[in-house]
Amino acid sequence: MNASLALSLSLLVASASAQAPDDPLVDFEALGQAFVAEHCGGDAPCALDAVLAERGFVDVGPFRVFFPRDMLVDKERVEHLKQAVLGLYAGCESWVTWQGAGDKLPDVDKPLKKWASKWKPLKEKELASKPDARELFELVDTGDDVRAAFADLVALCDSKDDLSLVIPEGRQMRLILAPTRKEFMRWIGYGGLIDASMQHANWVEGAESWAQFWQGLDLVLALEYAPWDGFDPTFERAQPMERIGKGVLAQHVVQQSMIALLFSSRPNIGVTREDGALAMLLTIDACGEINTIEGAGGVSSSGARTSPYEKFVPGGNPNGGTLPGRSAAQLSGLVENHWREGHGADAFREPLKEGQKEAAKELKKDKTADPVANFMLTKEDGTGAHFVHAPFFGPHANEQEYPPAAFLVDYAEFYRSYKTCFMDWVRQHGAGDDEAANAEKWAELLAGLNKLDGSITFDQLIEQVYGVPISGKDGSTDSLEWRFLRALPKLK
Repeated sequence: MNASLALSLSLLVASASAQAPDDPLVDFEALGQAFVAEHCGGDAPCALDAVLAERGFVDVGPFRVFFPRDMLVDKERVEHLKQAVLGLYAGCESWVTWQGAGDKLPDVDKPLKKWASKWKPLKEKELASKPDARELFELVDTGDDVRAAFADLVALCDSKDDLSLVIPEGRQMRLILAPTRKEFMRWIGYGGLIDASMQHANWVEGAESWAQFWQGLDLVLALEYAPWDGFDPTFERAQPMERIGKGVLAQHVVQQSMIALLFSSRPNIGVTREDGALAMLLTIDACGEINTIEGAGGVSSSGARTSPYEKFVPGGNPNGGTLPGRSAAQLSGLVENHWREGHGADAFREPLKEGQKEAAKELKKDKTADPVANFMLTKEDGTGAHFVHAPFFGPHANEQEYPPAAFLVDYAEFYRSYKTCFMDWVRQHGAGDDEAANAEKWAELLAGLNKLDGSITFDQLIEQVYGVPISGKDGSTDSLEWRFLRALPKLK
């Protein structure tokens, strides 16, 4: 896979144009050498497959999940693995159901939860007594019913007869879980040693705050955020995801794995804005809410350079920019940003309804302002006011200017909620009020995603499926976005 595609998958956490500073904060080569010394039995980097061969893994649908075998003795790490696996199963269940094959799901739910409830940290002696065991099934007491159910789920997620979107060549998406910040940073260092072309992509300023990166076709996922109270050169400290909220770790794993699955199912297309919205919506479907943190510099107090903003919000500055450094208090406040009210349990309908209502009130004297199309942004401290307006999708979305820098964080948070709510409305109401018709159209839309080969865009696909453009320059012509905006005040 070429570097540009790998970078597009990094989405909100990497910048293709980022340059390493003259006095780098992180010694990536030293981190990589420490990884090599621990895993390669010498000072020469060994192959990735050799490293993964020494780790425990479990298959969950289209995913092969790798986890450090030696961390299975740690109670907290085992609990994190359990949350990740249960989250991935729920995500797979939603993924299959969305594509219209929910009736073919194997009966995994009860045996999986019963099996996971028995997971306990292994004793050192117990782990040592099974030196060749790598599958979690071999390391944790597992019944034949669980093994069979997992095998059936893997087969279903690979079935082109049942699903429109499957990973080509019958392979699984490999997810490499990094339970600690040190483990994650050493993976970045090691990745640059075995593939020098990835040094430009990953050995960059701001990488110390990432939560995921791509190593070829494999996704490395951190299970902890970087600390919010300043840079730690030892990488021993972290911001635990559960400190942000219950279930955030599982949400993080599901969200990023689903973006990865979309890309892996159509590796020649790249990742779109719509993919990000679909992944968030599927995470809500699987986990009940989503309160994860996205964005380069989004979990950092260093004022790191962002990815090009066009990756996650529409507007006219494709070259990206620099967000101001943030205090720990501001970062803590981000997870309770007003656009996140309810943490997405309602697909962010209520905060968007309130934002739409507030903007209409403030702009009521402006006869040119469409009362349903505007939303009011604030600065990070909740003061000030700046108005943004639709379209946020379609061919005219990028014609708009970005808000002033002080409002960019709120803009990113607004668009995160807006794109998710819009996509949820399309799923539930895009074809009208008939539930069966909406499910059928949604499955048809997903089926078309693997055809976005350059001859057709997502905008053209959604118009083909729903018979109306995704959006227009304003509300004078019929479009899905303006139907959504007019329906928003009454959505329950």
